[in-house]
Amino acid sequence: MKTRRLLLTLALISAVFTVVSGQREYRMDTRGSKMTVSGTSSIHEWEMDVRDPEGSAKFLWDSNRIQGISDLSIKVKPAKLDSGKKIMDDKTQDALKAGKYNTIEFKLLSVENLVSSDTEFHGTVVGNLSIAGQVNRVAIPFTGKLMNGYKVVVTGKKNILMSDFKIKPPVAMMGALETGDEVSIAFDVVWDLI
Repeated sequence: MKTRRLLLTLALISAVFTVVSGQREYRMDTRGSKMTVSGTSSIHEWEMDVRDPEGSAKFLWDSNRIQGISDLSIKVKPAKLDSGKKIMDDKTQDALKAGKYNTIEFKLLSVENLVSSDTEFHGTVVGNLSIAGQVNRVAIPFTGKLMNGYKVVVTGKKNILMSDFKIKPPVAMMGALETGDEVSIAFDVVWDLI
């Protein structure tokens, strides 16, 4: 009887430890998440919503705090960038060579300067960003919050140059409208525990 009680107690302690510490897999909540790409042109500023992004992540937990990220992948289809203006959307897809490269992807390499508290964390993710067949290493600062148990919300912003990815900025109206080389990628991503 004592042995049985001891085994039951050990199993309970083990189960609690598993809930408090370890690696947990997450999937992006596409309905709750928001991603945009914005920039300037010779005439006006512009912004495109990213529709239906996909993503997965593995957060490392210890004592109900996020202590690391061991895996992170975010994928976007160029055809899902939506400005609300068909001509701009078409020009963007052409510039991104969407017919040949149908996915924009960020893949985690490492996490730097991660600082974590009971409800918040921040740091920099370093990874490979693949756009229009060109892969560049980028560092993206982020902040995160823990919501409703194990739900995680991560926000951040990164400016990139299209020319770094060998993308010629789109032009329209016979060259009268030319987009700037720098674009800003902003994200407010909700991660749900799988």
